[in-house]
This record gives sequence, structure tokens and C-alpha cells, in this order.
Amino acid sequence: MVSDKNSEYKFTGGNSLTGIHKLYHEVMMLNELWNGYGAYEVSYAAGKSGISFGGNQMDMHDNKKTAEKFTNILISATDNAGKHFFTQGEVKMIVGNEFVNLIQNGEVVLSMLGDNLASINAALSSVYGRARIDQLYVSEIKNGAEHIEKVIEKITNAAAKKFYDSDLGRVLLFDYHNQYDLKFDGRFLADYINGKGKENFSTKEMVVAPRDHSKYRAIC
Repeated sequence: MVSDKNSEYKFTGGNSLTGIHKLYHEVMMLNELWNGYGAYEVSYAAGKSGISFGGNQMDMHDNKKTAEKFTNILISATDNAGKHFFTQGEVKMIVGNEFVNLIQNGEVVLSMLGDNLASINAALSSVYGRARIDQLYVSEIKNGAEHIEKVIEKITNAAAKKFYDSDLGRVLLFDYHNQYDLKFDGRFLADYINGKGKENFSTKEMVVAPRDHSKYRAIC
């Protein structure tokens, strides 16, 4: 999540979204950006995360696909005079072979970026950078939405399925997926929701999702 507002540009990537996609967008604005600001610059949320960018804060830690999207913006973006912020050689030096410089822990990456950070943020917030980030965001929302529908199909806990097959349930799943990558065979779906059992981080007890739908109604 963006911890401060640095960019002068408010995010516009979700302006055309409607329906459940708009709800997903709204939760991203609440949980990932600073009152709608921070998409067009590099961010680091601390801890084990990497550097991120975009409306849903795409994290580059161990994520070559996101690093490639980021790199392509650095290569293509130009300033108002049409001059590229970086040569291809400079970009290669910044990102490293196979994006190795970008996919490490965010603190390490920020240290390596050093004096290039200002120009990188300028590229991300350029006309091209903003348009490309907006475009990527719409794809991220739509792809995430499709994944959530598949997740709901795989819920076997009837009470949980009834809850998550709602706008509120979908939004909660989408937000979780954006942060933690909700896998079909992962601990949240297979172990917690579908009843195999998941260890509580604090108490170390095995917990499962309620099988009484009234337990879900209580949080609505």
C-alpha cells in the first residue's frame, strides 16, 4: 500500500469501470493508494514485499511478469519534449538480467535504484506512463474478477459459498487475492474455507470457516 502522496496525479485507471469491477476498484483505492494518489510512482510497503506501482500496487518481488511491464514503461516513456527518460542500455543496467535487480526485497531495490529513482517516477507519471498503467489496471481488475468467480465455484462449504457469492464476499476475496494471490489449492480456500483446517497465526490452533450461514450474516 502507498504510505504517502508524492505524485501530483490522481489515479484515473478505474474511471470507466462499472458493476462489480467498480466495487473492486473502490476497494483498491481504499486499501492500496493514498486517497487515489501514488499509482504513477514506485512504492514500497516494507517487510517482505518488493517495490510496486499501479492502481492495485503490482508487486515486483519474485514477479518477472510485473517487472517486465514496469521495464517496458521505462523503455517507452518520454518527456513533454519527446525525449526518452532512459536509453535501452540504461534500462538494462537498472533492471539487470532477467529483471534480477527488480524482483528482490523492496528495500534492496530502492537502494540500488539510487539517483535513478526520480527519473523512474517521472517515466511512470509521464503521459505514456499514466496511460499504460491505467491500461494495465483495467486488465488486472478484469483478470482478478474472473479468478474470483472460479474461486467461488470451488467453494464446497455451503454456508461460506452463500456468503462469498455476494458483492461483499467477492470484494473480500478480491482484496485478499490482490495482496496474497488466492490459489485454488492454497491455505485460505482449501484449508480454511473448505474445512481442511488452517493454523491460526497467533494461537496456533487449527481453525476452519463457519458452516452456519448466520455467522457470516453477523459481519455484514
